[in-house]
Amino acid sequence: MPHKPLSRRDFLLVVTGSTAATLAGCRPSDSPPPPTVYKSGALISTPVTIQGQPVEADPRYAHLTHNAPIITDNHIFYVQDYPQSGDTPRYDDVLENWRLTIDGWVENPLDLSYEAIRQLPEVETTRTLECIGNPVGGSLIGNAVWGGCWFSDLLTQARVKPEAKQAKFYASDGYSTSVDMEWITQAGVLLAYKMNEQLLPREHGYPLRIFIPELYGQKMPKWIERIEFIDYEYKGYWESRGWSDRGEVQTNAIIQTPPHQTRIQGQVYIQGIAFAGHRAITQVEVRVDGGEWMPTTLVQGESPLVWTQWYVAWHPATTGTYEIEVRSTDETGFTQQTSANGAFGSAKPQGTNAIHRIVLQVV
Repeated sequence: MPHKPLSRRDFLLVVTGSTAATLAGCRPSDSPPPPTVYKSGALISTPVTIQGQPVEADPRYAHLTHNAPIITDNHIFYVQDYPQSGDTPRYDDVLENWRLTIDGWVENPLDLSYEAIRQLPEVETTRTLECIGNPVGGSLIGNAVWGGCWFSDLLTQARVKPEAKQAKFYASDGYSTSVDMEWITQAGVLLAYKMNEQLLPREHGYPLRIFIPELYGQKMPKWIERIEFIDYEYKGYWESRGWSDRGEVQTNAIIQTPPHQTRIQGQVYIQGIAFAGHRAITQVEVRVDGGEWMPTTLVQGESPLVWTQWYVAWHPATTGTYEIEVRSTDETGFTQQTSANGAFGSAKPQGTNAIHRIVLQVV
């Protein structure tokens, strides 16, 4: 989604799933945890200060190590707002009025209740979700364990006709978009009704949302209520306003900690995440003041659809101001090369793969 310029304060927030500003049609559902760093395999209080104030570790993350990717808590996971949607759609507890319709160019149209969806074989999978409007180094990205059913189970029942060119999605808030058949018929398309072992929060799409491997959140509506198979090309709200109609995730890496303009002393662990949709991250490198690129240690998830965490120890030799950059390489051999245009760089029209950089003050 389109984004507004980030303030310096927003840039200081750690990218564990939220930001303090409304950005790119996305907003936080709570405040993010303070910055933390890796040391000796565990998250500890970070030896840095922000604007002269010491930063302490968030107790919610004290148990985490860098042996597995962090899961973003529901209440700090970024939230996407469709500008014309108004209030978050609400349903009563028994969902008497909600149905999922699958129709259009299908041999067997389906009209499913929430109970019918829940009776399908349940699966759980960890997925990273990123907003297409996430700017360079932005925090409109999160990682969660999603529970639901495979959409392929319903495709088998509906039997899509060869005339279908796209799947068009309708959401309860009025939002709509579409994807080509190659995306909706691939393995791993998920209809999700759980998030981190809880029912989907209303702001994250209760009762049902869809996940499609490789794509930005723009193409995976919340509050979904109809999937129509159409024989023409359809552009939704964001696509008709100049954003990518394909919506495929770009390879990108983000420095999480220390935050931009942090004052540090002694050795610190520079760490963050990298993500490339369905393409596995094979390398993440960091460099200081335009020097040689240094390899980092990678912490990868159960599949490329989970962000890769990375970290590297750095002990500056002298005091002063340092510029830190990060770049990632994916399994196709693509390596980030483009420098951001300005402090953050625009994500429009197709997301960004520009190099993220921060400045640190060594005291």
